[in-house]
Amino acid sequence: SGQTIDLASAANQGEFQSVRFQVEYYGDIMVDLSRDPGAEPYVLPLDVTGKFEFDQQLSGKPGSMQAVRCYTTATADIETGKGHKASELAVENKYVLSRIRTVQNQNQFQIASIGSILKRSEYELLRNPCDPIALVGLLDQENVKIGDRWEVDKETLGRFLNIDHVISADVQFKLKSADAANALIHVAGHLKGEIDDVVTELDVAGSLQFDRKIDRVKA
Repeated sequence: SGQTIDLASAANQGEFQSVRFQVEYYGDIMVDLSRDPGAEPYVLPLDVTGKFEFDQQLSGKPGSMQAVRCYTTATADIETGKGHKASELAVENKYVLSRIRTVQNQNQFQIASIGSILKRSEYELLRNPCDPIALVGLLDQENVKIGDRWEVDKETLGRFLNIDHVISADVQFKLKSADAANALIHVAGHLKGEIDDVVTELDVAGSLQFDRKIDRVKA
C-alpha cells in the first residue's frame, strides 16, 4: 500500500534504560611487521563474540550523547590467528561513563571508569559498534513507505558503526516491513573510515527493529 510512517529514534533527558545485547564480528587484521614500504602486510583472522548487560541513565542529545552505566556483565571471547583470548570488565570498573562527541565528521568515543582506571583491554571491550547511545537519532525519517531506501549523514553513520572518521560510504537503510507496533529496517552497504588513525573498511549487513510505540530502536 501507499501508507507512510515516521521513524524518529529518540531519548529523554534522564531516561533510565536496562540494556542486554550481544555482538559478533569477524574480519582480518593487517599488521605491518616490516619497515619496508613494499613489504606485504601480515594478515591475521579476527573473530569476536561479546556479551553485555547494564543499566544506564542517558543525558545529552544526538552528537553529544552520554550515559552513566552500571555493568553486571561485560565479557568477550577473541579468536585470532595467534590463539584465543578472553576479556572481562573488572568488578571495580562496573560503573562507567560512556560518551560520544561529534564535531565535523569526527567522532570522539570516551569511556571512563567512575571507580578506577580502565585497562586498554577493558576500554576496547566496552567500545562496540551499535552502542545504545549511538542509536539515539539514528532514525530520523518522515513519510517513509515500505521499500523506501535512504542514507544517513556520515557523522551519524560513524557513531552507529564506531568509526572515528568516515571517509566514504554507500550504506543504505531500507524499510522492509511495518505494523502498528514495530518496523523492520534493513541496513547494507560498504564503508571506508578511520579508527585510531588506522584505515578500516567494513561491509555492513544487518537489521534494526524499531518500536513505534516508544520510538526506540530495540534490536
